[in-house]
Amino acid sequence: MVRQVAELENNMNSVERVVHYAQSLEQEAAHEIADSPVSPDWPSQGKIVMKDVVMRYRPELPPVLKGLSMTISPGEKIGVVGRLVSPFVLGSP
Repeated sequence: MVRQVAELENNMNSVERVVHYAQSLEQEAAHEIADSPVSPDWPSQGKIVMKDVVMRYRPELPPVLKGLSMTISPGEKIGVVGRLVSPFVLGSP
């Protein structure tokens, strides 16, 4: 009996969460913007340049990347190795 009540409570919490997500959260932006000032052929080059990048997991934590500089040429394949489970926060050291 106790287990069934606990399962019912868990299921009702799930329903409450879905209702909250469906009705209370702000709708995200559209994937494509009709009046976009960006050219349809953008990006034309596909090059990424990073200079002296500093990243941290949260603003109050110390930087985990310090002074990272690199250039990734168009068509170049790269690999990212390591634990990237959280978004970084860009900032100064």
